[in-house]
Amino acid sequence: MGEWLDGLQAADDIPAVWDQFLAEFATQYQDTQKEQRARAELKALKLKWPEVDQYANNFEHLIRIAGYNLANPESIEFFIGGLPRSMVEDILRPPIPDTYEATKEKAIQSVKSQQVVDNIFGPWRNNQNNQGAQQGWFQSSNQQNRNNQPS
Repeated sequence: MGEWLDGLQAADDIPAVWDQFLAEFATQYQDTQKEQRARAELKALKLKWPEVDQYANNFEHLIRIAGYNLANPESIEFFIGGLPRSMVEDILRPPIPDTYEATKEKAIQSVKSQQVVDNIFGPWRNNQNNQGAQQGWFQSSNQQNRNNQPS
């Protein structure tokens, strides 16, 4: 490479020469561990709620670097593996998606649905209110039964 560069003349200073240099440089000094690192990052990739679009973008980028194909079932399993259980349950409700794009779309819809529910009830209100309502009903039923019993 050095000899080739030393042999260039001023007239050779054109973009095509530098494009060739960059291509040769990348070939000789490419990152040989790039695919392995991308595969490890794929296994560790997790959704940061509610950033499902960012998760999908990161996932697709790493899939390409790792040399995988989005159409393979294994890729869909990697995608689902980084999601929380509640989202996976939403995604796997019938009809079960059979492509990556359909799986990604169901994941996006799951996040949107949960955000609407959270906006209506608050992120924790749903579970707490249901428990409180059940406990309140149970307590009031027991109190009524006690009040109706002869003394």
